Amino acid sequence: MSVSACHASAWIGSVQRCIIFAPDVIVGRLFDLGYFRLPFATGSLFIIAATFIVPVCKVYCHFLLCQGFMIEMGCGLTFGTSATIITHWWKRKHGLALGVASCGSSLGGVFFPICLTRRLPPQKAPGGLFGLHVFRSAPFSVYCLSAVLSGLSLNFAFYLIAILNGSSLLGALGFG
Repeated sequence: MSVSACHASAWIGSVQRCIIFAPDVIVGRLFDLGYFRLPFATGSLFIIAATFIVPVCKVYCHFLLCQGFMIEMGCGLTFGTSATIITHWWKRKHGLALGVASCGSSLGGVFFPICLTRRLPPQKAPGGLFGLHVFRSAPFSVYCLSAVLSGLSLNFAFYLIAILNGSSLLGALGFG
């Protein structure tokens, strides 16, 4: 595989890593306002639909849209709601519960369907759906801005997916 083909195929994984947490901005607010099933069902539909669409993809941009955007948007919607549910059910050792749930899809596939129900009542979230008040914190705003504006060399960016995957495994176990 040529270097340009490797860089092109890395786009799907890079987009997936970028998008997996993007829906959580809205999913968290919706969850606080009492909406759990809508984002979870929407994410499930995205995953199912994209899975059926992938076999008919012919060109690279179709694969990027299905696997990079649509499946990961669905994964982000389902993961965000699932992770939030776990914090409702485990008061003590909820870090361990989150670590175990995020480490294995098979273990998560057993426990998520059993535990996915709200325990706490909805509450009025400050700032409405978007909660832009979080950007009043200067350190948080600078962090967000630096994450968007920082550039990477092509040589390092190519290995970033492998680094992220390795560190996420250690992070899930360590912080859990």
